[in-house]
Amino acid sequence: MAEVTIKTATDVANLGLGMAGIERIMSIDDEGNIPKTCATFLPVSKREVLAQFPWSCALRRVKLAEDTEAPAFGWTKSFTLPSDCVRPWRVNGRRLPHKDYSHEDGKILCNEGPLEVHYVADIPYARMPETLKIAIAAAMVANGGSALGMAKKDVMAAIEIYDLKLGIATESDKDGAEIEAPRGRDNLAAYRNGYYDESDVQTKVGIVED
Repeated sequence: MAEVTIKTATDVANLGLGMAGIERIMSIDDEGNIPKTCATFLPVSKREVLAQFPWSCALRRVKLAEDTEAPAFGWTKSFTLPSDCVRPWRVNGRRLPHKDYSHEDGKILCNEGPLEVHYVADIPYARMPETLKIAIAAAMVANGGSALGMAKKDVMAAIEIYDLKLGIATESDKDGAEIEAPRGRDNLAAYRNGYYDESDVQTKVGIVED
């Protein structure tokens, strides 16, 4: 039996449909409820999962030049992030969120420059490990289960499966470059809570100030 490769959006969508016991599609671009639902929910689920963790396969480094137009108030400098940036991770060696920077509308606002930015990029499926593809497929089913015609109890089960697959993916990412974020299903929740805390106090799990 030939080895099945998962390299395209259709491949990942079919992986998710298989988890849900739904018939495969020929292409995510086809007409019909199932392909259209996959085409709607897969891209947003992909970015959702990529934003959850500094995946080693998706981390990129860039030096940013200052924008010509300064912020209207509050900060003196503005730097536009790359178009493939899902989430900035570090700026000049400091992990975000950080009191010296504000991430707004695809830009980093601050009072210093130039900036060296470490960010999570929106990468092709072909460059992802299998565990990450599985997590994204599970996220698509969890997010789009109702639109796919799944019963409420099955959608709730899909959410649990997504959480489990996301934990497995983070646990298997042993290379997570230059990070101290916790790994695994239980610690991932703490990491999420730490990252999304908006206060300037950088003492919660996952955002200890350098």
